[in-house]
Amino acid sequence: MYWQLSGFIQQKESVTLMPDGGINLLINIGEEITSTQFNKTIDHDTIYMVGPMLQTDVQLLTGKILLFGIKFRPGAFTYFHTYDSLNEVSNQFHEFTRKKFPDIKRKKTPPVTYLDQFYLDRFSASKNPLLPIVSDIIQSHGRLKIEEITKKHFITERSLERQFKQHIGITPKEFIDIERFNFAFATFQRRTGSSLLDIVWECGYYDHAHLTNDFKRYTGKPPSDFILSDLSKNSTGNLQ
Repeated sequence: MYWQLSGFIQQKESVTLMPDGGINLLINIGEEITSTQFNKTIDHDTIYMVGPMLQTDVQLLTGKILLFGIKFRPGAFTYFHTYDSLNEVSNQFHEFTRKKFPDIKRKKTPPVTYLDQFYLDRFSASKNPLLPIVSDIIQSHGRLKIEEITKKHFITERSLERQFKQHIGITPKEFIDIERFNFAFATFQRRTGSSLLDIVWECGYYDHAHLTNDFKRYTGKPPSDFILSDLSKNSTGNLQ
C-alpha cells in the first residue's frame, strides 16, 4: 500500500502511530520529523526502513510536511527485498539503500503505475507460506490460538515461529497480540460509550486486567487514561 502525509503545520503537532506488524519504507521530502519512540530525526530526502513496531511512536511535525511511504502487508516484504531475517529490524528505524527504493520524483508515468511496475519487476516467488496464516490472524482480529493455527495449516509451532521471525520480524504470539490490541483500540474509537467489560469480551481478552496490561505495554497508559485523552484523535495504524 502506498501512503502520503502532506500539508503545512504552523505550530508543532504530534501524530501517534500504533503498533504494527508490517514493514514500512518511507522518504521524507518535506521538513524533518522527530520520532520519539526511536529517538531519531526523519531527515529531508532520506529513505528509511521501519521494522515491525511493538510500541506506539509519537512523531512531532511542523512546517512543510511531505512524507511518502510504502507499507508492506506482514509477510510480503521478502517477496520484493532480500533479508536473512527481518527479526534483525524488529522495532527498529534505520536508513535504507536508495537504489532499492523507487524514484518517486519520476514524471514519465503516473506514480501508481510506475510504483506497481517497479515492484512487479522486483517480485520473486518464494515458498513463504505465511500470507494465508497472516490473513487468518487479521480476519480474526487476533483472536486465534497458536494451536489452532498449527493444526489448520499443518505446521509445527517451532517452524511457525522461525518463519515468522524470518519473514515478518516478530513471533506469531507478538503478531497476534498486536492485532488484538489494534482491534481493541479501534473499538474504543468506534464505540466511546461502551464499558471496558464489553471491550474485554468482544476483543478476546481474559479479563479487565489483561486488557489493561496490553494498553500499558503498547501505549504506556491504562485504558482509562486513553479514554480521557486526545490520543485517539491523533493516532493511526498507518498514515494515508
